[in-house]
Amino acid sequence: MASLAFIGGGAMGGSIIRRLIASGTEPSDMLVVDLSPELRAEYDALGLATSDDVTSIAGAEVVVIAVKPQHLVSALGPLDGMLADELIVSVVAGVPTREFERHLGPVAVVRCMPNTPALIGRGMTALAAGEHVSHEQFDRAKAILALVGAIVSVDEADLDAVTAVSGSGPAYVFLLAESMMSAARELGLSEAVGQLLVEQTLVGASHLLADSDDPPDVLRVRVTSPGGTTQEALGVFEREDFTGAVRRAIAAAARRSKELGEQ
Repeated sequence: MASLAFIGGGAMGGSIIRRLIASGTEPSDMLVVDLSPELRAEYDALGLATSDDVTSIAGAEVVVIAVKPQHLVSALGPLDGMLADELIVSVVAGVPTREFERHLGPVAVVRCMPNTPALIGRGMTALAAGEHVSHEQFDRAKAILALVGAIVSVDEADLDAVTAVSGSGPAYVFLLAESMMSAARELGLSEAVGQLLVEQTLVGASHLLADSDDPPDVLRVRVTSPGGTTQEALGVFEREDFTGAVRRAIAAAARRSKELGEQ
């Protein structure tokens, strides 16, 4: 009997599974439930048990639910009355713990908000414990999600803000990268050179920010010589209210996350 079951073996579920295997978890200790025959074949080849029947998770100690929000109700329906002491780890975006409890009863649910860099082990995941989660269960959920990147514990009420900042955050960075690459082309640089310049600049700046004891405003000032090129560029950002646009965008994302959780 598998001790760790996954409902949904797509991108996020798959990234966790592969990190678990890399960290020493035996594939035979895991079960993947997915409707896709192709995905099940992939996991069969890795040595995991697979099924297209969600009730096959019976007996698992931990159940990771990694389906799309619109598929959650159909996934939970057959489990009504089946779960009691199991730990539910949800990476389903925007769905509050009360929704799981509405379908499954007073179960232990840890709600998680990862982001897409988890696919390469560099994710940022916030975890919030439901009211029926023990300290030991919460520690186990944190240990699982730590395999795909950094983790932080928050109150569930904070997850809308987390979603807006880090859940959606990679898209903001990708938009900046797109814009910088476009500008590089307009200045006459080749596609390959522009891409390399932008990618390495973003990677290097991110590592510098993470490794430095200084806040971003101090790091920014150090790059900005009075009357120089950087100051000229930042002046344009200031006139266009770049900071205000970022704040409004993240506030809009947080509002939308809250709306989706209330539907």
